[in-house]
Amino acid sequence: LHLHTEFSQLDGLGTSEQYTQQAKKLGQEFISCTDHGNIDGIIKFQNACKKENITPILGCELYICQDIKIKDNQRYHLVALVRSREGLTNLMRMLSLANLDGFYKRPRIDPDLLLRHTEGLVLLTACIGSFINMPGGEKLLGLLKNMTNVFLEIMPHAHPKQKVHNLRCLELSRRHDIPLVATNECHYPYPGMEATQEV
Repeated sequence: LHLHTEFSQLDGLGTSEQYTQQAKKLGQEFISCTDHGNIDGIIKFQNACKKENITPILGCELYICQDIKIKDNQRYHLVALVRSREGLTNLMRMLSLANLDGFYKRPRIDPDLLLRHTEGLVLLTACIGSFINMPGGEKLLGLLKNMTNVFLEIMPHAHPKQKVHNLRCLELSRRHDIPLVATNECHYPYPGMEATQEV
């Protein structure tokens, strides 16, 4: 549900074909594409999934900031998965505005833009760079819960910061009655590629 292909600039190593072939080998029936700040690779991804008889889940890991008018480096992550045609339209609208109005080193959205375009999307809280850690992030989480399907994303990594983040997600899940989803954020398709990914 959280995967970066070569279209995640400097953060995704595998191609759509490599990911879908590996998914088929592992017996997976579904696989997502959630590249950073763009959906440039989704047609290639869909074609690769079709070839391997895997159902594609289209999406994007969005960059969200307090206000797209303010040009600073404070940006957080949010995963948006498409569940309908309207959801794809809303995702494309947000990404267009992120590039036209919110671009500062990365294409950025803000809470106002997000709250106007949630229809047809499923939202995940992403990694340790999650929007729940931004000022007002918990309030935004509560607002989103009342508008669309939202899941608190936990990952099974041994990194100390990830462990703290997972505990925070568990606590928020209980407090706000929001379900959890376990992901394993993929940046490369095969074991042994981590050194290349770091480079």
